[in-house]
Amino acid sequence: MDRATAKVLVIDDERSICITCKRILESEGHAVEYCLSGLEGVRTAARGDHDVVLLDLKMPDLSGMEALEQIRGARPDVTVIIITGY
Repeated sequence: MDRATAKVLVIDDERSICITCKRILESEGHAVEYCLSGLEGVRTAARGDHDVVLLDLKMPDLSGMEALEQIRGARPDVTVIIITGY
């Protein structure tokens, strides 16, 4: 049986979180890209064809809620999951 795969974008300012998400999701067969800033993540999400975005809530350059609003404006079809350590 074939497993469904997704194109996932991880947006988090902590490299270790991005790498951990990438390793886990790739081990399940998903294609993963990550960005280390909210602004870079919004730009990448807007021009990409990701199925899912994992978005950190607290980032220094752009809050997760601001990023969510911008991503929704550019890609209303993408599923966004907010993640946070707070």
